[in-house]
Amino acid sequence: MKPWLRLTLITVTVGGGFTGIAITLQSLLAAQNQPPVNYVLMLGFMALFGFVTTSGLVFVQDPKRIDLLIVALAIQVPWVSSPLIAYKFAAGFQVCIALFGGHFYGGFRLGSDYQINFFQHLPWGAGINLFAVALLVLVVRATQTPTLQSTSAARGLSGETGNVPSSASATPSSGGNG
Repeated sequence: MKPWLRLTLITVTVGGGFTGIAITLQSLLAAQNQPPVNYVLMLGFMALFGFVTTSGLVFVQDPKRIDLLIVALAIQVPWVSSPLIAYKFAAGFQVCIALFGGHFYGGFRLGSDYQINFFQHLPWGAGINLFAVALLVLVVRATQTPTLQSTSAARGLSGETGNVPSSASATPSSGGNG
């Protein structure tokens, strides 16, 4: 994995997750006279931000452990809206495009963000976080095992299968008892 990708992943997971915990905790402490379900939802998103932070810290300790990182990125991809439920979650940075109520929307945001709504008068629509998708693709591509052909090329083996001995093996050794 390239160093720039590794450092970007660490920044958006550890930094973005921690930022998300901080903004959610601030909202939780400032909330007054809210229904209990709102507190539960805020604690749930705080746990999600904690999961993102943990996935980054696990990745810092062992760059081969990407399973949690993949899940942490995947939960940041969808953005859905309907009169029944709306969901959006992003840690660190987001570049989103969406189609809501027949209109296209797009934008970016530096920082962490979440949205959850139940039974609100919101338009139908869906969107994606392109930044999370890009990081997911890059992580998967960077951690795939090389194919047999590229492994053979890296070792200097050719694809030809001739039975002609090389000049090195046909030359007698000079250090023998000959």
